Amino acid sequence: MPAQPPEPFVSAEVIEAAAAAAAAAPEVPTLIATAEQAQTTIGQAVRVLGRAEDSKLSGVIIGEALVVHCMGQADDGTLVEARFDDGVLGKAVAATGTLVYSEQFVATVADDGAISQGAEGGLWALVGYDLELDESGTPPEPVEPAPAEPVPAEPEAPASQPEEGGE
Repeated sequence: MPAQPPEPFVSAEVIEAAAAAAAAAPEVPTLIATAEQAQTTIGQAVRVLGRAEDSKLSGVIIGEALVVHCMGQADDGTLVEARFDDGVLGKAVAATGTLVYSEQFVATVADDGAISQGAEGGLWALVGYDLELDESGTPPEPVEPAPAEPVPAEPEAPASQPEEGGE
């Protein structure tokens, strides 16, 4: 007579209930701190840490290596202005929301060469975000943009030499 398989430790009903609960659970946000991490999490729930500031466009979180705008989103999917309360400006914050990348605000050049108001390139934005003060530390310093071209070194001045025949 062949050996009977052992009874399972967990019933199929319990496994199915656990799977259903996991599927219904809210998405756990991914902590991002760089543009490379942001590129892999577009459309996902993310968490960003940084200093809350105000920009012409929206409230913005300035991290050590990433700047993320916190914005609203219209029914048609376009991003709309959102502002932080004055009480959080300049303070360390944590924001959780859905990450998007948008070129909606890129400046345009008219036929006559005139350049419109706008950003130099696309921007990272959190939509449907929650903002809270981050008690874990001080806000990071702002991200300094890399120069577009290397800055040439100052030429060295020639060493002064005595004139010939001079005293």
